[in-house]
Amino acid sequence: MEGLLIMMESETVAQVEKVATKKLMLGMYIVAFSKALPEPQPLGLLNSVSVLIKIKNSRVKYALIDWHRSSYQRPHRALTVATSKSVSYGIRQQAIACASSKQVLIAAKLLMQQLLIDKPQPISLAPITILAQQIVSQVNHQNDSYRCLDVLRKNRSDLLEHSINVSFLLAKFGQYLEMDSDVLLQLSIGGLLHDIGKLKVDNSILNKQTKLSKIEFELIKLHQQYVQHFLPSEGAISAICHDICLQHHEKLDGSGYPKRLLAKQISIYGRMAAIVDIYDALTGNRCYRRALSPLEAFKVLKSMTPNKLDYYLVEQFIECIGFYPVGSLVQLSDNRVGVVWYRARESQTSTIIKCFFDMASQQLTPINYVDLIQQPSLTITADVAPHKVIHPSESLFTS
Repeated sequence: MEGLLIMMESETVAQVEKVATKKLMLGMYIVAFSKALPEPQPLGLLNSVSVLIKIKNSRVKYALIDWHRSSYQRPHRALTVATSKSVSYGIRQQAIACASSKQVLIAAKLLMQQLLIDKPQPISLAPITILAQQIVSQVNHQNDSYRCLDVLRKNRSDLLEHSINVSFLLAKFGQYLEMDSDVLLQLSIGGLLHDIGKLKVDNSILNKQTKLSKIEFELIKLHQQYVQHFLPSEGAISAICHDICLQHHEKLDGSGYPKRLLAKQISIYGRMAAIVDIYDALTGNRCYRRALSPLEAFKVLKSMTPNKLDYYLVEQFIECIGFYPVGSLVQLSDNRVGVVWYRARESQTSTIIKCFFDMASQQLTPINYVDLIQQPSLTITADVAPHKVIHPSESLFTS
């Protein structure tokens, strides 16, 4: 490969592949470029959105990626879990997927934290778009691996955490509805920005540890009017993103805000965002309310149809997430509790549970993987709300 700056150990060559710079993702390990970049060379693990933008804006056409040292998971064919060998492979691949998802979540948090500090008006879409591309890639290539990390979140009322999760969920929902890749990207961008107006809301209200008063809630609702202060000028942001940001609190019966829109005035993207926003809020802890399990949250969503939420989209969202989604906590018929670690796309029964807790003794147990196909005597008997078990360490979900 003429002109390449080869900088690698010989034993890693078999794991190295040429990747176009426009396809680079956070978590890839760069060992060389097709053309020199200004010093310092951004070689090694790619973990910065700003560096990724710099590379993509350069004249470099491609880079050499060492997959062995990358945390981003190399795209692979769909897995099956019919044998113990494939189960072992599925467990290993899901661990890699979680590590890759964690890389994206770290980058997302850093970027969103910077927005919280700088509060730019308007914001720059370039880093947001790069991050959204990463999120869509995670959803497309690794299915639900990020949910194994999501269950660790102790307080999803946090603006940063909530926005990242809504972005993931909207992209996944759009994928399930078979929307094209350009739409998935805009859904993800909209999810990241949907609550951007809260940057103008007083932190004492946003971070209040007790239930909001009526007056405080009215002040929180103003974030929908503040959105326009942060969004780029008209034409720079898509109609999809615009609808997500301005319609996710609207209800079909006109009882929502900020404009009390009626059903015919709310786009499908605004309707999707309303469902996802409520779901993530319900399944996250609040100082005045425990997090609901996915099943409990589904019941609330269904109770809001057809007057407030779109009945068809709620049904589709429930099918998309699944009754026991990856990352959710479940109890087995032998009283063990674990996180749904892997579920094959092509088979709802091909499910691996990573057990770590015994409900009867209320004790943590050695980690053990259970494949429900190989152990037909075991069944999932209930979903488990996070507060009902001793909260495990992050390593449980990422290794």
